[in-house]
Amino acid sequence: MTSPFFILHPYNKTIDEIYAIRDQIQNQKMNAAESKGKLQRIDEMKEFLDEQVDTIEKFDDVLTRKLIKEITLYDDYCAIEFQSGNIVKLPR
Repeated sequence: MTSPFFILHPYNKTIDEIYAIRDQIQNQKMNAAESKGKLQRIDEMKEFLDEQVDTIEKFDDVLTRKLIKEITLYDDYCAIEFQSGNIVKLPR
C-alpha cells in the first residue's frame, strides 16, 4: 500500500508556492501602504509650508516640531529625520 505522503507530495510543492506568492502579495500591499502614507505626510508638509507667509527670521519651535521628528548626532555627521520619514545626513 502506498503511503498518503507520497500521493500528496506533488501537491506540497504547489501549496508551498501558493503560500510564498500569498506572502509576496501581502508584503507588496504593506509596502504600497507605507509609500502612500509617506507621500501623504510629504503633501501635508508641503501644504503647511505653503501656508507660511512670513519669512523665518528666528528659531520657530512650532515649525520645527511640525517638520522634524528627530535629530541624531554622530561623530562625523548629523542625521535629521523629518516627519515624512525622509532622512538628511549633514557632515559636521
